[in-house]
Amino acid sequence: MEQTEEEKAFQAILQGLTEREKSVFVLMIGGYTNLQIADRLCLSNGTVKNYISIIYEKIGTKERNALIMKYSRFVQESDISLMEK
Repeated sequence: MEQTEEEKAFQAILQGLTEREKSVFVLMIGGYTNLQIADRLCLSNGTVKNYISIIYEKIGTKERNALIMKYSRFVQESDISLMEK
């Protein structure tokens, strides 16, 4: 099955992120708030904000809602559940 342009873009984003940034990004796209991400990954809220700033810089956007709308279908609940505390 051939990937759509959005799937290719999503994979390209993931390839450009570190493992921790990927974890934050997947949770962010899954609709988690910064505080929920911090709790899930055992990080401070400030650290999560820093990761999100880095992710936005790498992606070239600060439109969280647009990212969620565009990529949430590529994030399965199983992806999120694999991220252990």
